[in-house]
Amino acid sequence: MKKTLLLLFVALFAFSACGEAPVEPQENEEVTMEEPAMPVASADAVVAEYLKLTLGTVPGAGVDYEAAKPMMYAPFRDLFDSPMFVPTTYCIQDGPTEVNVMAAEASGDMASVTVEAAWGGELSPHWKFTLVPVNGEWQVSQIECL
Repeated sequence: MKKTLLLLFVALFAFSACGEAPVEPQENEEVTMEEPAMPVASADAVVAEYLKLTLGTVPGAGVDYEAAKPMMYAPFRDLFDSPMFVPTTYCIQDGPTEVNVMAAEASGDMASVTVEAAWGGELSPHWKFTLVPVNGEWQVSQIECL
C-alpha cells in the first residue's frame, strides 16, 4: 500500500511539474532575430524640429527647451544644465536668421545631418548633428561646430 501511494504521489508530482516543452526549431527551419525598429521620423526632420525648439531666431521657432530634451540622447541631455548650453553647444552668441537642414546620411545605428546657417548673408555649413536611434526615434547625441 505504501509503495502504491508513493508511486501514485511520484506520478502526480511528475505530471504536475510537466509543462509544455519549449518549441525547438525544426531541422531545416531558419531562426532569425528581430531587428530593432528603425526610427519613424527621419533624422533631418528631427534636427529641423530641434533647431526650432532651441534657437529663437530660426524662422518658425518656438523656443521650448523642455520639449527639446526628449529629442536628446541621455548623455547629451545631461549636459543641458543651464540656458548657456545652447550658445555653447552651437558655438554662437547670436542665433542665425536662416538655416537649411541637409538630408541625413545614415549608416548603421547612427545618422549625421549637416545644417547650413546664415546671419543675414549667404548660407554655409555650420553644424554637424550626430543622431542615434533610441526606442524607435532618432535622438541628438552631438552637435559639432564646423
